[in-house]
Amino acid sequence: MERGWPRADCIATLAALAANTRQITLGVIPLSTPLRHPLLLAHQLATIDVLSPGRLLVSPSIGKGGPEGQREFANCGVPFAERGARLSEMLQVMKRLWTEPSVTFHGRFYQLDDATIFPKPINRPIPQYIATGRDERALTRAGRYGDGWITTVSDVTEFTTDLQKVQAAALKAGRPIGDLASTGLYATFHLDHDGEAARADAPEHIRAYFGAHRRGETNDFFGSPSEIGQRLQAFVDEGLTMLIVRFVEQDAPKQVELLREALSFTRSKTATSDS
Repeated sequence: MERGWPRADCIATLAALAANTRQITLGVIPLSTPLRHPLLLAHQLATIDVLSPGRLLVSPSIGKGGPEGQREFANCGVPFAERGARLSEMLQVMKRLWTEPSVTFHGRFYQLDDATIFPKPINRPIPQYIATGRDERALTRAGRYGDGWITTVSDVTEFTTDLQKVQAAALKAGRPIGDLASTGLYATFHLDHDGEAARADAPEHIRAYFGAHRRGETNDFFGSPSEIGQRLQAFVDEGLTMLIVRFVEQDAPKQVELLREALSFTRSKTATSDS
């Protein structure tokens, strides 16, 4: 519902993709979860998981901030200041709806009595990789309720600090760290065999990509495949398991091949320790 960068509804788009693909995993990041009711959202996502079949993951978040976010929440009748607390309840409710025959839940925001959804998803539960900023409450929420954690932090020191906080929250909640199956980085990439050329060309591609949706900064990875590979290796060494990639150049196939080359310069933490 944003004016500067309007997009189609993500739930409807996921359903269309589920019907027209056969192998790829489907997801949306970030899913502005508190804009929706957990019972209806859980039902929609379960249906898409069945349609896929079983190829869905979701990345719940508190939703957009700033004036556009405030306008969205006001138009949906959801108090902007309640986003985080609502998300915490929703994560619990949706997981239970996907795994239990019926759910009774009496929270601060949501009241369910003998609530059911059918069909149940193939994934029980559908993985919820919680997307956060650096807010302490958000990191705690990811550790307490998430099946994984996704960040936009592109500094490896900050990434390590935040991941440790997520893991500490999981342990405090009585969950093994292994319950956080994936740790993802959502970032903007622009690659060229000439690293300096990649960094010089990136701003123009960013302006063309975002258009009126102006951004002061992006969590960027601009450079040659070897440079990007070495930079990513530092994240892998600290626990990164998944990339969510945004290319700003229109020639996506070219960028995919360059990123594959960059990934060839990385090794998993396990492979590194075993070698």
